[in-house]
Formats: sequence, C-alpha cells, structure tokens
Amino acid sequence: ELLHFAIPSPRSPYGVPRWIGNLLSVLGSREMEEVNYLYFENKSVPPLALLVSGGKLNDAAVPRIERFVEENLKGKGAFHRMLILEADGPGTGDGARAKIELHPLTSAQQQDALFSAYDERNIDKVGSAFRLPKLLRGESKDFNRATAESALHFAEDQVFQPERAEFDFLMNRQLLADMGIRFWKFRSQTVDTRDPGRKAEMVERLVRVGVLTPEEARQLAGDIFNTEFRRLGDDWTKRPITLTLAGLQTQVVDLENAPKPVAQRLALMKDARFLVQLREQLRTEEEQLASERLTEARNEPEADTFRVPQAEWQAWFGGEG
Repeated sequence: ELLHFAIPSPRSPYGVPRWIGNLLSVLGSREMEEVNYLYFENKSVPPLALLVSGGKLNDAAVPRIERFVEENLKGKGAFHRMLILEADGPGTGDGARAKIELHPLTSAQQQDALFSAYDERNIDKVGSAFRLPKLLRGESKDFNRATAESALHFAEDQVFQPERAEFDFLMNRQLLADMGIRFWKFRSQTVDTRDPGRKAEMVERLVRVGVLTPEEARQLAGDIFNTEFRRLGDDWTKRPITLTLAGLQTQVVDLENAPKPVAQRLALMKDARFLVQLREQLRTEEEQLASERLTEARNEPEADTFRVPQAEWQAWFGGEG
C-alpha cells in the first residue's frame, strides 16, 4: 500500500505539484534555456568581416555567402571564423583601386544569455510557492550572518515545522493506528538553529536557580557541544544544585533514601535530626549570649585609667608602686 502525501485537486486523483500556480513561469524558463542552447548551434553572425571593395559583387557572390554562413558559421566550432567578401573592380586600368576593410561584427552578436532577468523572476516565483528564502535555495549572495539567521528562523518556524507537524499527525493517526501500535508516538527531529552561546547562558542560569538538575544540564550541554557526556550515577546530579548546597539537611534526605537496613536507617535518621536540632539550639544560645554581653557592655560604666609616674606614686602612698 502506498501512502501518498498529495496536494488535493479536483482535476486529478494524484494531486498537483506545489508550483502548479507558476506553471507558465516554469515553461517559460524551459523555452528560454532552449533558445540559449540553440544559439550555439545556429548562430550566423561572424565576429569579423573582411571587405574587399572597389567594384561590385558578381553573380556567384550571393550563393557563396549563403553557403558560407550555412556551412562555416553555424555551430560552436565556428566562433572565430571570418567572412570574406570580394568585389570586382570597375576596370583593369591604373585608375581601378581595390579597398580592403576589416569590419567587426561583435556588436551584432549575442554577448550573454537572453531573458536572464525573466528567468530570475521565474525562479523567485517558484521559490515563493514553496515559501523558501533564497539562502535555502542555494543563493548565498547578498547575505550576512544576521540576515542568514533570520532566514533560517523564518523557514524553520513558518515552513518546516508546520510540514513536520502535518507529517507526524498523519503517521500517528493513520500509519501507527493501522499497524496496531499503541502507547507510542512518532515525532520528527528538528534542526537546532539556536545560538550555542545564548543556550549555554540559559542553561547556567536555570541550574543556578534550581530549575534544572546537573544531570539535565549535562544533557543540554551535550547538545551544545555536539557530544555525549559520560553519565554520572551520583545522587546529587539528580536534584537541584540549591538543595545540594543546603548542607546538613540534604544529608538527612540522603540517609532517608539510602539502601540500608531499616533499623540502622531509622537510627541514623534520628541522630541526624538530633544533630540538626542541636545545631539550631547552639546557634540560638550563642546569639542570646552575644546579646546579653552586648547589653552588659552598654550598661556598665567604663573605668577611667590614669597613668602616674612611679616616683609620684611613692610620694603619695609610700612603698613600692
């Protein structure tokens, strides 16, 4: 059985091509190519004519010219042949003077392909029927990085993605259903047109705020560097980095999920919770003690100290100072 992805038409059960609206343009370009091709076999204008004058052409000159054009000028092998025209002089005396002239005929020759502008316009018409920008049709002139990225984004969003969605819908609703395949979904792969630098910055920010886990970030980094990183089996890669940096509370969660005997696991959980409570209690007592010391220091008057020389001290109180 053949699954035909056709564009419906009342004129044919096989559908019509997408460029059917530009059929005359396609036929016109075909005729233009044939005209330019036949020029190489049927050209009849020589590049140069050698004119020998001084009289008139005889009766045999005209058939000779026709035969020369037919046999020696047509075809790509006669591009540089020259036409010679001779004329009989009016007399044979000394007054009869012959004149030889080299006359170029390149202005009458076709220099380039005919209908070039017409053909370019037809190419644009057919390309617009497929909604493809010139860059994706093989024309790379007049493009820079910004315009190229814009063209790729436009083609991906407006052309290729709708085509993939339509193709996937038909595959899932018809082909997989007819084959009896259930609980599976067909999805076409997409082209990554995003900037790797911007994608790396987004991944870094999402990991920092805890939206992505390190394992998910490594998978996205593999897409950025177009390589496959080694898979890590540690538990910290499967949870947000903010929880890993939380410290002791994260260790409690690790103890709860650790594959150990039930009694030992419960004992460790109890000890861990006790340590957490003890840490909080010590922190509270330290803060309270620091507050009390600060209050006492503020309320207690400061003692004044006076330095007296030793001789003066002995004169006042006697004895050793």
